[in-house]
Amino acid sequence: QDIGRVGFGKVVKGELHFGDVMVLRKPGKHVTMYIGDGKIIHATPPMVRIDSVYRYKEVVVRRFIN
Repeated sequence: QDIGRVGFGKVVKGELHFGDVMVLRKPGKHVTMYIGDGKIIHATPPMVRIDSVYRYKEVVVRRFIN
């Protein structure tokens, strides 16, 4: 099931917080986590990468932790 459409977690439209889950719609569907300071962490086999959150335009953000 697409985490961007699940019935739990709060949809975030404003400021991102550490731990927010971001579903990138392009390229494909890919899940990342916001780690603060404008950065996200995600696995792109064979490694884990840290990227700028500003690189991605089409995202769905959900907050599962308060």
